[in-house]
Amino acid sequence: MRILIAFGTVPFKRHDVDRKAAELVAELQAAGHDVETFPIPIGETESGKLDSLLAAGLTIIENSEMVIALSSPADKIPHQNLVVWNEGSA
Repeated sequence: MRILIAFGTVPFKRHDVDRKAAELVAELQAAGHDVETFPIPIGETESGKLDSLLAAGLTIIENSEMVIALSSPADKIPHQNLVVWNEGSA
């Protein structure tokens, strides 16, 4: 299955979500899936954050069978098979 791992990130800063994405990619690839990451830059100002939400909502993903959103604004990506990752779920 072709899977896209999407997540929001502030450019030039490392976040826990970057590590989680790398771990998830490794696990899914080990299970035989074709996986890519899609980091969405998040602005540090309020208008920058709104721009990120708008950009995610206007993003068209055509070559992935599933999109896994690890954090906002990736959960706004319109896709027929969008899975929102909830850290608290088992």
